[in-house]
Amino acid sequence: METVKKTKANATFIMISGVYCNEIVFQAYAKGIEFYIKKPINVVELTSSITRILI
Repeated sequence: METVKKTKANATFIMISGVYCNEIVFQAYAKGIEFYIKKPINVVELTSSITRILI
């Protein structure tokens, strides 16, 4: 993610993971993710996150 951010300053990241650890999620937000989605993926949540990014 950090490498992509250096080359594409306007890149947006959605983290999708089956693991939920507050510390990992906190670190991911600190590094610049926009949304965290926990598996199993909720299609409505994923679609909503993508839509909010694109608007």
